[in-house]
Amino acid sequence: MPAESRQLANTVVAVTGASSGIGAATARLLLEAGARVTVQARRRERLDAIADKFGGDNLLVVTGDVRDPRSATELVDRAVERFGQLDSIVVKLASACMAASSTAATMTSRR
Repeated sequence: MPAESRQLANTVVAVTGASSGIGAATARLLLEAGARVTVQARRRERLDAIADKFGGDNLLVVTGDVRDPRSATELVDRAVERFGQLDSIVVKLASACMAASSTAATMTSRR
């Protein structure tokens, strides 16, 4: 299904690098589309600013660096704990892809 036609309302998406730039814009657009969003970045104060602007029941803030496997695991665990599922992960930085992929493989093998 093309991304343009995918219904995002009530889906759960985690966004890394969400404190600024593309990550913050992605989180904002997902929230506006009705998704429930878990945002992660190293700078808590910037995540709190996003929460103040777009907060509510559809946003969860998790401070961390997705390059750290424990932090990536926490992102996934907290999203599932809060929203009951996790449909997608948007990884902002290419260097974080290995950590996110490793975490996804670990999460899959735990089930």
